[in-house]
Amino acid sequence: MFFCVQLQAAAASAYNVTPSFKKSVVVDRLERIEMSVGLRFNKEVKKHMDGYLRRGKKGTELILGRSAVYFPIFEYYLDLYNLPDDLKYLTVIESALIPGAVSSKGAGGLWQFIRSTGRKYDLKINNYVDERYDVHKSSEAAARFLSDLYDRYGDWTLVIAAYNSGTVNVNRAIKKTGKKDFWAIRKHLPKETQDYVPKFIAATYAMNYYHFYDIRPVYPDYNLQLTVVTKVYERYSFKQLASDSGISIEIIRKLNPSYKKQVIPPSLEGYNLVLPRLGLASNFEYELFGAAQ
Repeated sequence: MFFCVQLQAAAASAYNVTPSFKKSVVVDRLERIEMSVGLRFNKEVKKHMDGYLRRGKKGTELILGRSAVYFPIFEYYLDLYNLPDDLKYLTVIESALIPGAVSSKGAGGLWQFIRSTGRKYDLKINNYVDERYDVHKSSEAAARFLSDLYDRYGDWTLVIAAYNSGTVNVNRAIKKTGKKDFWAIRKHLPKETQDYVPKFIAATYAMNYYHFYDIRPVYPDYNLQLTVVTKVYERYSFKQLASDSGISIEIIRKLNPSYKKQVIPPSLEGYNLVLPRLGLASNFEYELFGAAQ
């Protein structure tokens, strides 16, 4: 009995490792992450690490749980455009992986597109649909946007900065300094963007090393984790869909936040419909989507 208690204590001790932001430890861990973005450690990065791993632990646990749902989708589209999959961590700082997130400036969705940029990358925004909140459509749009930014700058830290503040601010800072390096132009960027790359590094570290900080993922409902996607071409209300599929309207709504009026409008191109993989009525026909989990 005493031996068992000792084992339990040892296991608890192993999990509850004393949180450390010691420079040598953090730098070593960052170097072990295979990243296309240069991950440096400084006081600004440390400040945001503290936010994710100490002060904001509960929020990080929720983000980690949601990542099981969304990261595979992001990785699919990033790979489709030959982009590094570590860019998925942008969504951690953009939306905390909340698909219905809206910023004070009107940016929306997991990737936080403003309306003009969303439309530029073929996201439909009208009275019935806002595809900035469509997980698949917005993820492909984000991949295209990031690819265009990399073609312009050829440096991922500058791409990340431009994703936050736009190319005008980044171009102006480059012109002032004559340098194409984020850390060299940082002080000439808006304050939010100065913090954006350090926050990205901190989010990346937190997503990879949370287990050293007594943080446990909190996973969403199982029906939100394993999903399939099909195309719908005719008008289809959530009410009728719930009756046909056997899935609750609440689950349908959570999986399809891009439909403003709980109605999928008719379309020749078709709109995405996301449903749980399990639990569909036997007579409900659907097709698997290539990126489905």
